[in-house]
Amino acid sequence: MQNLAKTHKTLTVVNDQHGRPTWKRTLVEFMTYLTDNQKEYGYYHLSNDAAEDTTCYDFAVEILKDSDVEVIPVDSSKFLAKAKRPLNSTMSLAKAKATGFVIPS
Repeated sequence: MQNLAKTHKTLTVVNDQHGRPTWKRTLVEFMTYLTDNQKEYGYYHLSNDAAEDTTCYDFAVEILKDSDVEVIPVDSSKFLAKAKRPLNSTMSLAKAKATGFVIPS
């Protein structure tokens, strides 16, 4: 988003796709926790816990809030994409929580 903002005065971003952003720090802390506590290795879904219901548009607005770029919400049907994206890509955090790791909000 920030790179696009350098060359565009307006950006159109989908407002009907939901997910949860993951902070890099949270990911590193979780991986360290798994290693230090000898937890089971495998696949885990991890994101910050209170980030539910964040749309791509909301995320872009937050990222670009200090810029002069106008962020315009659009329906995902306005974009021609090679891969169809789910409207809700929020995944369960149950397995990550079951390790005892406290997931930040």
